[in-house]
Amino acid sequence: MSYLVLARKWRPQFFEDLVGQDTIIRVLRNALLENRLAHAYLFSGPRGVGKTSAARILAKSLNCVNGPTTTPCGTCTSCQAVRDGSFMDVIEIDGASNNSVDDIRDLREKVKYAPSGSRYKIYIIDEAHMLSTAAFNALLKTLEEPPPNVIFVLATTAPNKIISTVLSRCQHLPFKRVPSALIRERLMQVSKVEGFNITGEALELIARAADGGMRDCLTLLDKIASFTTDITVTAVRDLLGIADLSSVSAIANAVITGDRVQILRIIDALYESGVDLRGFVSELTVFFRDALSLRVYNQKACPSTPVAGLSTPVDVETLTVILNELIKAHPTIKTFFSPRIALEMTLIKLSLLSSLRGVEGIVSELMQRVGEPGHLPALPPTRDAGQQKTVGRESATQPAPLAVSPRNDTQPNDVLLSLISPGIDKQASTALSTNKEPEPSTIPPARPLSIQPDTPRAQSGSGEDFWQKLVEAVTNIDVPLGSRLGEATFEINADVLNVYFSGGKFKVNVDSVEKGKKTIETAAEQLTGKKYKVNVKKGSPDGKSTTESNGVKAQNSAAVRDLKAEAMADPVVKAMLEEFGAQITSIIPPKDK
Repeated sequence: MSYLVLARKWRPQFFEDLVGQDTIIRVLRNALLENRLAHAYLFSGPRGVGKTSAARILAKSLNCVNGPTTTPCGTCTSCQAVRDGSFMDVIEIDGASNNSVDDIRDLREKVKYAPSGSRYKIYIIDEAHMLSTAAFNALLKTLEEPPPNVIFVLATTAPNKIISTVLSRCQHLPFKRVPSALIRERLMQVSKVEGFNITGEALELIARAADGGMRDCLTLLDKIASFTTDITVTAVRDLLGIADLSSVSAIANAVITGDRVQILRIIDALYESGVDLRGFVSELTVFFRDALSLRVYNQKACPSTPVAGLSTPVDVETLTVILNELIKAHPTIKTFFSPRIALEMTLIKLSLLSSLRGVEGIVSELMQRVGEPGHLPALPPTRDAGQQKTVGRESATQPAPLAVSPRNDTQPNDVLLSLISPGIDKQASTALSTNKEPEPSTIPPARPLSIQPDTPRAQSGSGEDFWQKLVEAVTNIDVPLGSRLGEATFEINADVLNVYFSGGKFKVNVDSVEKGKKTIETAAEQLTGKKYKVNVKKGSPDGKSTTESNGVKAQNSAAVRDLKAEAMADPVVKAMLEEFGAQITSIIPPKDK
């Protein structure tokens, strides 16, 4: 007699043999006892959990000589024929190979005939989700109103692929994965009967590798028993290509600490020893999932669990990022031509998390740096009503540089607020830092600028104070536009403000200034109280060369370059640029004191 594999030899023959499906067993038994059988059932669930076996047991219970009963005898002709798969009134159909409309038409013709010597004719359609939509639609009427002595059982691993019109005509019974504890008990029972000497660690490893499928675990046990009857955890790992738990915990610690050399060494050792790297990724994912669960529940790992090997402290945020990246990398690692390369790159990428810092730490460090003497960033000067500068016959407000002297009682928050809003005094800063509304009198109202140009016909060499303040006002509204405007010369004729650009810069700047005319006109009106029309022109107001007409501008450009070099040399500015990956785009030079 040929050898019968364990998965077939130990196939459930009675309801009590179905492991881990207590709800399904109760539903079917009650239906048999109370004569409330549905005409169509849909058994869904993962592979190898007992869907087709439950359909056969139901067929036995209905056609047993003592039936209908919840405990078929297993010895009568009907029970033995169902067990052997030779019973004429139990028709098993493979949905993957009989999925056409013609196959369903043939089924509809045969379903009309009465059972041959039994009570019920049972149609078991395995992998029902493989039927085409047309085949499903052809089956609808028969499935809804079959002959009284016909019962349909549809089994599928993908219930989401069953069309809704079929689902509504079936009683859906979802099977679930078998818990690992029940799998271990079943394996121990089988091993004792078959004469296998198996250790508890080996049982645990096989149960974990089966992933909730009873048929899969029996197939694995059969495979290992062919290798040796003294089944140890080492034999299971060698045969199935499963990595040792110490390797999983070691590479997890290397990822958390950022030890990339150790990561490459461990993967190289696993690859050389023949470990299935695709399966290793699954084990590593489960490892980090268990670690995250312990951190969320604030529990300590049991010494007997794999997570106990995680010696490096790690927070929930880091574990969440690592677990999320591993989940996203699973498809790539499984389908890439070299799982080793894909796994190495994924783990090295995750190891970079150890060198990253949180936003809170960066902000705290910047506050401490700003609060230290000699580490205040250079800022543009502010306007001070007490300083006046005479320009021609007009008197204009002269900006004064910001003067901040470090004090022992100055808090970092106060310094930052004063840097952001120099016009807010100490009381307003305290109110902002404590999320309180400041008193109206503590914040001085904004003072509108009132500056007139020297003459209505100011040329490029005159009215520089007006032009500089106009550029500054536009920059406060739109920084790029103000930067473009700072490269131009100007001319005022009555209510027309002509903006000139040199030939090489005309095409670059004209579009930006044309789009920002309204902004420039609004800023000029706020400065002078007079409406101007802005025109953009090429060349210079007096027709001189670019160098001559832009003499003042060239000096300002040199000053800007000097200020940029000075700013780049400042340690606080350098630290901010490095921390945030920023760069200096433009600098507005301060006015002379």
